[in-house]
Amino acid sequence: MGNHLFHEAASRGNYEIIDALLDQPGFECDPVNRLEGDTPLHTAIRWINSEPPAQRPFGAALVEMMLEAGSSARVKNKGGLTPLQLVDPRNTELRDVIQKHEYASLNAGDFVSAHDVSISKGGEKQADEEDEDEEDEDAEFSGSDDEERAEWERRRRAKRS
Repeated sequence: MGNHLFHEAASRGNYEIIDALLDQPGFECDPVNRLEGDTPLHTAIRWINSEPPAQRPFGAALVEMMLEAGSSARVKNKGGLTPLQLVDPRNTELRDVIQKHEYASLNAGDFVSAHDVSISKGGEKQADEEDEDEEDEDAEFSGSDDEERAEWERRRRAKRS
């Protein structure tokens, strides 16, 4: 099967062993097994799906610990399924845990720091326009119409000169 110890612990829902493994420095959170291409997160979700509904809160806590330690909810197995797609649709708590983590990881760098904000004369906060210009320099034409293209090319030439 090509399972790692992490897969074996996940297949039995063994919180203590998983916790001890995740505490190891440099531990690989997403090893893939040869048979199905599953990560331990896939394996843990398959285990949770096979357990009675009373185990769902424990399963959600186990998955949350794995996600917080660095397991990825975005890895697809050989069947093309992510861990979220394996979750029993009736297990809304587990679905919410995975979706919240996925949302948080996707937006991890989406913030504005205090040095990027200036106060205008009216007392309103404004984003630093200098950063916007730098990003605009690399912006590409969207291709919607000729007039927009002409304006984009004019701005591009003006910045270069």
